[in-house]
Amino acid sequence: SEAARDFAEGIVETVQHPLLVLDHELRIQRATSAFYKVFQVTPEETQGQLLFSLGNGQWNVPKLRRLLEEAITRDIPFRDLEVEHDFPHIGRRTMRLNARRISGRDRTAHTILLAIEDVTERKEAAEIQYRRIFETAKDAMLVLDGNSGRVIDVNPHFLELTRYPREEVVGRAFWELAAFLKAEEGGRLVPEVMDKEIVRFDSVRCQAYDGRQLIVEIMANRYRVKGEVLVQINIRDVTQRRQAEEDLRRSNLDLQQFAFAASHDLQEPLRTVINQVQYLQKQYEGKLGPDADETIKYITSAADRMRQMVLDLLSFAQTARAEIAIAPIRVESVLATALSNLQLSIANVHGRITFDPLPTVLMDPTQLLQLLQNLIANALKYHGSDPPHIHLQALRAGDEWTISVTDNGIGIDPKFRDHIFTVFKRLHGREYPGTGIGLATCKRIVERNGGRIWVESEPGKGSTFFFTAKASPSNKY
Repeated sequence: SEAARDFAEGIVETVQHPLLVLDHELRIQRATSAFYKVFQVTPEETQGQLLFSLGNGQWNVPKLRRLLEEAITRDIPFRDLEVEHDFPHIGRRTMRLNARRISGRDRTAHTILLAIEDVTERKEAAEIQYRRIFETAKDAMLVLDGNSGRVIDVNPHFLELTRYPREEVVGRAFWELAAFLKAEEGGRLVPEVMDKEIVRFDSVRCQAYDGRQLIVEIMANRYRVKGEVLVQINIRDVTQRRQAEEDLRRSNLDLQQFAFAASHDLQEPLRTVINQVQYLQKQYEGKLGPDADETIKYITSAADRMRQMVLDLLSFAQTARAEIAIAPIRVESVLATALSNLQLSIANVHGRITFDPLPTVLMDPTQLLQLLQNLIANALKYHGSDPPHIHLQALRAGDEWTISVTDNGIGIDPKFRDHIFTVFKRLHGREYPGTGIGLATCKRIVERNGGRIWVESEPGKGSTFFFTAKASPSNKY
């Protein structure tokens, strides 16, 4: 036992950081040479003393008292407690403490092993690094006192962005800042971040000191430093991005209105052309010679294709313009309607449709029906030598479902996987009927309902179309 004790003593003495052994009354039984060296004290003024009476009372900290009591009586260790103090002989330092109970032979004579590490330089280096980041950040930044909501620090980029002088920012509550007085988020931000810890606002109105109207993105998070609750707010100028998005939205709306008007207005003259050609065919077929009959047949076929293209373009435009009512909808019930509408097409090619249990999703029911009909009709059209077999299934990931429509058709070259979702883009010419708008409509429907659509395929190996939809919170399926 004496050898073991000597071995343990040797280990303790080789530790570079100060160590103390405290008895059950929290008096110092033993201190390592590192403790005497760091704090510049002697064994005579240390051993046998109550920890809290050492020096100028540097360890007489209520939280440390409580943690040591819990450690000795309830065997609850603690880690990384920081004590910042003006210590005798060595000045202001930050010490990090860790402690755990060591049980004696009879399980009653407990002692505490208290490890002390001087982290002053490390903390100062971290603070300098943080300050450099804070001062040079490309985002505007504010630091608030969490309890009062008042600004205690501001970085140069905020002052540059808003042009407000520092004295009109520091010391004011966030909701009192002139830059955010007209933004309803200004009054909500501090209460929400105190409650949720992290909050984000994508588009907040901000008025600069010179009158400029900005749109900013705000990310705020709450954290604790030395017992104080702080809130850091990162502010990014997204004015140009939001303006570009609005310009794009208006441009798309103009294009949609043009497509709708053009396709709608084309129907009447096209109807006249079709009627006149049909009249010619009925009155003069076989009377003007075979060349005339062939010409009339070409005109009739072209007019029919034009009519279908106009109808599809009108449907595409209406998909973009129509009001949508997103609600929980059972995919299986919508699929049943789609299959009923397609029963003649399915019968004509001897198709087989199968599906696994399908979920309830959040989508517009009418648009979901159009989506499923388009995807299934597409699979029926582009079948191979075998009768078409189409299978639907669903897989959940987080708060969304991925629904797949798999077929055994002719497949698609992977290089065209984005091309096929573009309006009027077709891969097979007139070999297969169609206008090249169906999959573009599918893409528009899925995106309007907050999802994504894509395809995986190889020539001759069939295709699988995937689309995502938000899960209904009510149930799994």
